[in-house]
Amino acid sequence: LVWNLRDEQWENGYQHLVAYKAEYGDCNVRQDYDTPDGFRLGDWVTEKRGAYRSRKLSAKHSHLLEELGLVWDPKDELWENGYRHLIAYKAEYGDCDVKSGYVAQDGFRLSQWVGVQRSTSGRGTISTERTQRLVDLGLVWDPLDEKWDNGYQHLVAYKAEYGDCHVKRGYVAQDGFKLAQWVSVQRGAYRRRKLSAEHIQQLEDLGLVWDVFGTAWENGYQHLVAYKAEYADCHAKSDYEAQDGY
Repeated sequence: LVWNLRDEQWENGYQHLVAYKAEYGDCNVRQDYDTPDGFRLGDWVTEKRGAYRSRKLSAKHSHLLEELGLVWDPKDELWENGYRHLIAYKAEYGDCDVKSGYVAQDGFRLSQWVGVQRSTSGRGTISTERTQRLVDLGLVWDPLDEKWDNGYQHLVAYKAEYGDCHVKRGYVAQDGFKLAQWVSVQRGAYRRRKLSAEHIQQLEDLGLVWDVFGTAWENGYQHLVAYKAEYADCHAKSDYEAQDGY
């Protein structure tokens, strides 16, 4: 004789969920899932979630399901799944710069998930908690800004070593960064008016010259002015070099 039929039904469903987790490793039961003995576990889990949202699930049952690992909002579980994949990616590659089209070994489309997070951040529809967790993990919201900053830091290092921003054609930094190419891209963007005012200011403050040929000509002209001031004419010998090596 069963004194409380509801408790027995609940226990039956709970044990089926325990068995499901033991087999699959989680409680992410599809709504249409039936166990081998015919128990409609997907419907049972959906019912418990509904009861939880309407505050009709007892504290005891809520606690048991949470301890087992049931997520009340499946959308939250989807997000957590993506976050776990991003953690694994960083552990393997050292950063969160997920390549376009990247798919994890289990088929999870991580690059797509990261793209969604960046998009929701841009629209302001991602929670503060999730934003902080992603920032703490090292996700960059705007990869283009990060790439620009990387190039800028290489140019800063170049100037610290050589004293100017006149990066030689084909110059590559020790870490393999193609600095000459990066500088050329910035000059091209400046000419097409595609470079932001902030980036223009940063580069000008650092000492980057936009018109290389114009500056080279002006430099030569100033040396000729100095030569005339010293020798009273412009008849510089073919092998003449100024004191600064020009």
